[in-house]
Amino acid sequence: MNASEVQIKNHFGFDSFNASFSDKINVFIGESCTGKTKILELLESASRLQDGTITPEYLQSKNFHETEASISFSDNTQLQFFIDKSACNVITDTTKNKLNLIHITPYSLFSSEDVDPSIKTTITSLEQKPISSLQTRLFSIIDSILQGQNEVLLLLDIPEAGIHPKEYKTLAKKLMEINGQVFIITHSYLLIKELEFAEIPMKIFSFFKENDTIKYVAETSYSTLSYNSIAEAWADAYHKAIKKELAQLFFSQNKHK
Repeated sequence: MNASEVQIKNHFGFDSFNASFSDKINVFIGESCTGKTKILELLESASRLQDGTITPEYLQSKNFHETEASISFSDNTQLQFFIDKSACNVITDTTKNKLNLIHITPYSLFSSEDVDPSIKTTITSLEQKPISSLQTRLFSIIDSILQGQNEVLLLLDIPEAGIHPKEYKTLAKKLMEINGQVFIITHSYLLIKELEFAEIPMKIFSFFKENDTIKYVAETSYSTLSYNSIAEAWADAYHKAIKKELAQLFFSQNKHK
């Protein structure tokens, strides 16, 4: 089952966060400390709540602060819970199926500790190959998920780390074949464009801060986002390059006068 909608109160700089998601690909962009990872952590917490793996150590590591979350699923069920750094309690749970959630971070590519059992064997085998690249590790794990053919809720945190831009097309193709829903945190314009070129149903969320409150805009197309920190960075680099080229041209012309 997919997460179709999330409603959150009092969570890491959000007064509230209410969003509906694509049933295939959801992309989170934004500068650091704008809550992208915290949304994924709440989805992970919902999965842990279902299978009973929320521990005091986990809650302390995530540093939740009296957050109330409600997640609606594609099968018209709902999980509502309260979570802080000491406890997680169910308010309402009408779910009939457990989330098959897999969270992949750059760190988890190198350690089989505290990972989903469905990919633990793959990561353990990769641990015996210390020279394997991040790209090889990530693609191997995604391939193992594809071979399993089970419906998954896949969370990818900065998947472009260690991947050459020429391979973003390969990554997009693999994600298109995933049986389930994918959430991606990325800072890569090129990866987003490859996902768009693959014509995968997608929704892009752009997070930003306004008066110390986190807000977001969401669109189905990268080019129509009203706030886009990645585009701002590219535009800034482009303008600097133009200014440098013009300065060098001016210097060259005056040198030969």
